[in-house]
Amino acid sequence: MSLVEVKTSELIGPALDWAVAKAEGLNLPPYPGRGGKQCLINVSPASWTVFEPSTDWSQGGPLIERLAGFQLKIWLESSPETKCEAHIHSYEGDWIAFGPTPLIAAMRCLCVVKLGDTVQVPEELVL
Repeated sequence: MSLVEVKTSELIGPALDWAVAKAEGLNLPPYPGRGGKQCLINVSPASWTVFEPSTDWSQGGPLIERLAGFQLKIWLESSPETKCEAHIHSYEGDWIAFGPTPLIAAMRCLCVVKLGDTVQVPEELVL
């Protein structure tokens, strides 16, 4: 598996999901998933599941609820890519991320806090 560097602000789809899993310390397989276009996480010794917190509220919602100092704004008259704005304010700093949906903005914000402005992701996951 070869890794490529991507700006956190540009992560989307399986690459964003993979970065979230990495930021959360979840057990990632040595390969990105079926056909290279899914993020899989290890949920038990013999079981893997598709991890899609950037599109699945049942996965992304609990992550957002744990973020201290988290705020989300939706700008109705903004461009589609910057319509949603996620902020995390804490004693360690202030972070902001944008996205076309609330979950994408929130997951990008989580990643920038934990992984920085750029992240190494499997090349197969980059759309």
